[in-house]
Amino acid sequence: MFAILTVNGELVDAGESVESCHVDLNPEQAWPSHTCRSCGEGLTRETAGWVDSNGDSRCPGNDDADHDPEPTPLAWCNSAAILTDEDDDAVTVTLSVGDPRGAFAFTVRRVPDDAHGPAAGRLILHVPQPGDPYPHVALTEVHPGTYLLGSGPVGD
Repeated sequence: MFAILTVNGELVDAGESVESCHVDLNPEQAWPSHTCRSCGEGLTRETAGWVDSNGDSRCPGNDDADHDPEPTPLAWCNSAAILTDEDDDAVTVTLSVGDPRGAFAFTVRRVPDDAHGPAAGRLILHVPQPGDPYPHVALTEVHPGTYLLGSGPVGD
């Protein structure tokens, strides 16, 4: 299979045969999960509240009031990957959230033309479902095709 890999619009030489492309978005939690809205400093939750890398809970950009935490964009995502399988005529996209040892997998594959049944020669999509054995993260259906990730009730 021939693939073209680009990063920020620039072509990257990936060699002759590419079977997978993997992106670590937050390796070893390098990004803080939260930053301060006022000063932009990365924050960590401690027993006493949110503190910056110096252990200070007071924000220099907010008249020395407490830091004002907000979630850091994409800090929830550990990694994303695209895997191709010529033998199975399939492409799988994986996305890891929470526990970095696993991932959600979304697969599109072509059913062989000579297969029995109405799916012969067609593309099918496999997606994670609530109740799947060994889920990456618990799924709660909000409505068909949309799921809340993690445990806890779905709000109204």
